[in-house]
Amino acid sequence: MRKNKVCTKCKVEKSLDNFHKYKRSKDGFKSRCKVCNTKEAADYRKSNNIERKLYDAKYREQMKHKPTVYLLVKENYVGTTSRLKHRIYQHKHNGKFVEDFIVLASFDSRKDALELEEFMHELGYNGKHRNNLYR
Repeated sequence: MRKNKVCTKCKVEKSLDNFHKYKRSKDGFKSRCKVCNTKEAADYRKSNNIERKLYDAKYREQMKHKPTVYLLVKENYVGTTSRLKHRIYQHKHNGKFVEDFIVLASFDSRKDALELEEFMHELGYNGKHRNNLYR
């Protein structure tokens, strides 16, 4: 087995410790050494800084979880969460019937979601949680 390899970028022969592992290549290592990979990544980030920041901002906005008020009909339960899928899973895990849940509304701010939740609790629905500070 070979203990050295030539980097395709800098053309210097280096030990395999200087190469990242890569399952898809025949020898199991990347063709460029760690130093060249790091430099190339830094150069890319520097030259594409504005595009990268715009892409990151757009991605964050798309992935942003909005506060959602939901109702578990058979449980007579109203709650607020920004991670609905996860919260419904938690309810199911805790033995609540979740098959009939309804999304009442989604909001841009948690304050607005909590106002609706408080109103629903005043109407008689269960679920007021100690972490929901209405005021």
